[in-house]
Amino acid sequence: MRIFMISRGIPSDSEPQWGCFEKDQAEALSAIGHEVTVLSVDTRFRFRWRKLGVTHTSINGVEYYNVFLCPLAIVRKIIGFETGQSLVYRQLRWLYKLASDNGKKRPDILYSQFVFNTCVATRLMKEFGLPLAGIEHLARYNNAVLTKDTQLMTKAAYSDIDRIITVSSTLRESLKKHTGKDSVVIRNTVGREFYYAGHTSTDTFRLISVGSLEYRKGFDLLIKALSNIGMNGQEWHLHIIGDGPERNTLQNMISESGVDKRITIEGKKGKEEIADMLRQCDAFVLPSRNENFSVAVLEAQACGLPVIASLCGDIKECVDDSNGMIFPVDDDVALKHCIEKMMSEHSKYDRKYIADQFQSRFGSEVIARKLTEVFESVLKEKKNK
Repeated sequence: MRIFMISRGIPSDSEPQWGCFEKDQAEALSAIGHEVTVLSVDTRFRFRWRKLGVTHTSINGVEYYNVFLCPLAIVRKIIGFETGQSLVYRQLRWLYKLASDNGKKRPDILYSQFVFNTCVATRLMKEFGLPLAGIEHLARYNNAVLTKDTQLMTKAAYSDIDRIITVSSTLRESLKKHTGKDSVVIRNTVGREFYYAGHTSTDTFRLISVGSLEYRKGFDLLIKALSNIGMNGQEWHLHIIGDGPERNTLQNMISESGVDKRITIEGKKGKEEIADMLRQCDAFVLPSRNENFSVAVLEAQACGLPVIASLCGDIKECVDDSNGMIFPVDDDVALKHCIEKMMSEHSKYDRKYIADQFQSRFGSEVIARKLTEVFESVLKEKKNK
């Protein structure tokens, strides 16, 4: 099957998380025999140089076409939503023409990621008569009220699409409330960098957490819990991987709590660096206030780590007594007790079992085949019309 994926962009050394979900899925689909091409229009405002025009590269069997002309995220505020969307579409159409060799290599299906891409992909769907499936990841749909821009994008994206996919049952229900449309639940997968390679514990119990440094991720709760933890003779260290608007606030909190030597904010890391650090640690912590289905938890489990996670989104589907502990959202006292218990009992967890269970339920081939089933069902429906 020839698949054209509409993506945010391509991960890079400076921005390793940008387009990472899409890249992992593209490579998983390619690995089971599909011909995958990724198209992305970069509309972001950034204080860094990006090459103007179209770039084309091939990574692990997947073709990538990206275009950057101007920061439309800012321009759209001036020229309005519809005009802004039309400018994005012209660039996406340009990429489509290049990638399809002016229509000679027509894709079997379009597959778009996130509402802001899907609302533009629908124009491609209509102009060229192509089937379209779109996957939604955004936690903002769990809010009771959507912003005006999100409402406009949602209406444009999900009114006429052939199939909607969501990454969690929580998001499925939230999106249904906002749109009246149902969806198929398929989880995100993780990259090939994350795998089990054994583990040797040291005298220092090492915790790790990964995510954007923003309020909903709950890193303040994690720091508070650890600043009150009982030592019981156990040395410990927490590594926080990520960056974001809360970084200075969190660093000040660490200093004021007197745990500077025990908690390190590592900043952004590439996937291989994150995977290496996961394999060196004893447990993973997800302190989030709001998640759909955490890819960071899956990455940790792929490396065999037991997980401590807040009870948000669909976390119960991947964390249980065999591979970790769950605590109530926004409860730093319960989180503290879980960490103390994990410190004393972490040796009881079978890390290879955790990694094997991840592969059997959420491995890249499992997810790629589920996506394929959805694409095939869309094509069958189109054929029968």
